Amino acid sequence: MEEVIYYLELKNEYYEKFFNATKCLLDFVRENRWDMFRSFVDLRERTIHMIRTYDFKIARAFASIDVTQCRLATYRSRVKQLLDERRIWIDRILTLDLELLGRIDEVKSDELQKLRQSVSATQILASKD
Repeated sequence: MEEVIYYLELKNEYYEKFFNATKCLLDFVRENRWDMFRSFVDLRERTIHMIRTYDFKIARAFASIDVTQCRLATYRSRVKQLLDERRIWIDRILTLDLELLGRIDEVKSDELQKLRQSVSATQILASKD
């Protein structure tokens, strides 16, 4: 069971890294700096991969535990604490992701408006010829 707890702790560390990376990107985006976006997406994919890897390790470690010989009640509070921490990280990440998606939509709308204006101006100029 110690191994399961260890992997849960590591998994939460990756949720924290994920949160911090998203927060950092959002700070750049708020300043209308999009140069970090591609590296953020790459980091996000690698972090999600690591979280999934720990999911498999947790499942494998838990499957190897003889629950008849293990005193699960001894570990219950720590496991609950780690799962609660995970939920907090996920909620915080979702909050940032929603703000980030909102900002992306704003920029996309602005760019579409500029494109429409450009196309209209081009059509007006072309019709005068």
